[in-house]
Amino acid sequence: MIKKFSWAVVLTLMISGTASAQSLDQLFKLATKVVETATGNNINSSTIVGTWTYYQPAIKLGSDNMLAQAGAAAITKSVSAKLSQYYAKVGIKEGSCTFTFAADSTFSAKLASRTISGSWSLSTENEKEIVTLTILNSTGYPLGKFNAQIYKSSGNLALAFPANKVLEFIKAIASKVNSNTANGIAAIAKNYDELAVGFEFSGNETGK
Repeated sequence: MIKKFSWAVVLTLMISGTASAQSLDQLFKLATKVVETATGNNINSSTIVGTWTYYQPAIKLGSDNMLAQAGAAAITKSVSAKLSQYYAKVGIKEGSCTFTFAADSTFSAKLASRTISGSWSLSTENEKEIVTLTILNSTGYPLGKFNAQIYKSSGNLALAFPANKVLEFIKAIASKVNSNTANGIAAIAKNYDELAVGFEFSGNETGK
């Protein structure tokens, strides 16, 4: 009911011509937040705590402009299929990789036979929720820091990195990345630089 009402308000104002482009943009964002809250897709520290299991590649459009999303479904499908192939070569397969966010701001990730750990924090940039992941070695020395947009969709959790950064993250968490896989992911980043790509997880075992 909330979802239908929110979008109805926006569409009514668009048709009547009583709202400016700026106010429509504000209403669009407000309606989106209402829907996210109503469907349990809002992000905060308590909603991401728990263990999540890798499901599929995450693809996020880099622009909120509706016109820029023409053909988005075809692009998403193509990029997702390519990423699935490359991810599988480094051990990132459905059901075989887990990511655990702990309430004490630490995380651990299991990738095939390898486990990595570190710390995490949330922030907001340009009205987007950003998670900062700091990977640590066994002595607590930082090995790398990565920022990703974090969002929920239909109960799943997704981490989406800028396309030109996802390869760096994969190299940090995988034991080995061969040149063919690295070149393939790099090509995606070059061809679709306006996309954010990463990982979608399902089945939170702890959080709500």
